[in-house]
Amino acid sequence: FLERIPVLEGKRAAYLVTGFFPPNIGCKQAVAAMKTTCEAKGATSIGSGSLSRLTLGRKKKVEQVIEDLAGLL
Repeated sequence: FLERIPVLEGKRAAYLVTGFFPPNIGCKQAVAAMKTTCEAKGATSIGSGSLSRLTLGRKKKVEQVIEDLAGLL
């Protein structure tokens, strides 16, 4: 999807990644790939969050990630 967007100049980008495994197994790499693509098209990265299916206290983590990303707006 991001590859198809021609220009993101002047846009701010926040990244949210979900996955089954812990964040260091795929989520961090996915955020890095999205950030690289968006910044190459002119976007300013303002933050990111990730949620893992295997996270203990998942409901609280979901609420925290939402709050963190909303605070960037």
